[in-house]
Amino acid sequence: MLENVLTAPTPSTSPSHRGGRAVVHKTTLELLEVAARFQHPAAVAALLEACIIESDGDAVLIAKALGAVVHAQGMRDFSERSGMSCRLLRRELSGRRSPQFATILQVARTLGITLHVSAA
Repeated sequence: MLENVLTAPTPSTSPSHRGGRAVVHKTTLELLEVAARFQHPAAVAALLEACIIESDGDAVLIAKALGAVVHAQGMRDFSERSGMSCRLLRRELSGRRSPQFATILQVARTLGITLHVSAA
């Protein structure tokens, strides 16, 4: 399920209206449901490692996974803890474009994880 959720088109966080009712897009709910399970730094690290392996270097996929974790923790609270604006976090972690590496590093630090490099 994780690979289907993370590779789905960028979800919209705004509800669409059908028949007078607001309906949140299914992919948004799935992504948030998965991310909500990854609150502990070790779980976030495992999620990020799986995304890096499966993404084959696709920075957008990795950013979307981090964005889902940040959103599940609360964007405003996370913004305050990281020192980055909500606007920057949304823009960089939305998956609509490749994120800045500095943003990824700051998000990782705030989540309590570190990135490591090893020989292939």
